[in-house]
Amino acid sequence: MGIGEWSSLNQGVLIVNPLNPYSEVSGIAPGETAELIWTTTNGTCSSTDIVELYSLEGGCMNPSACNYDQEALCDNGNCILPDGNGDCPNQIEGCVNPLACNYDINALVDNGSCLLPDGCVDLIAVNYDPIALCDNGTCLYQGCTDIIAENYNPEATFNDGSCQYVLGCTYVNSVNYNPNATLEDNSCNFCMGDFNEDGSVNVSDLGGFLGAFGNVCQ
Repeated sequence: MGIGEWSSLNQGVLIVNPLNPYSEVSGIAPGETAELIWTTTNGTCSSTDIVELYSLEGGCMNPSACNYDQEALCDNGNCILPDGNGDCPNQIEGCVNPLACNYDINALVDNGSCLLPDGCVDLIAVNYDPIALCDNGTCLYQGCTDIIAENYNPEATFNDGSCQYVLGCTYVNSVNYNPNATLEDNSCNFCMGDFNEDGSVNVSDLGGFLGAFGNVCQ
């Protein structure tokens, strides 16, 4: 049988339980299609199946409701019924799609103003899209991504070759060890005969010499 797991080819799609073949899925905008992949692994073998999900246009499908939407393909449970006198309450118009950047939690009737994610809207991003109105989380930032560099930029998403390092000897037992160096420059100097590595050659190194005397170097 093997073990199966869901994954998505679309950004923003949430699979509630990826290991459940009947898992609920959210994050697909009304009228949009998402592609999901079901991967089954059995030992060293694996197989994949691609499933397309289409999100129907949601709205109130009750003809008696104040906000009846005759174009809705599925009911979203937001129907507003008239009061006992047959009157409709004051309705706040706005964007009722929670995926939109201008979603209005207080709105009861959609006025067609929803702005769905369509690109990167950050001016300093390298892939800034001047036409985009709602950020879709794809912004890319250049900078140094090497954590040991002096100018490491945790906000950068790809390395632009600008990393700067403190060159020096990084070998702690060398005479000229530089604790501030982040990149080895092969400048290390070692004190010949300092067998106990205390920075000087004295009688205490004699034991180390005698112990090594006669060894055959490979």
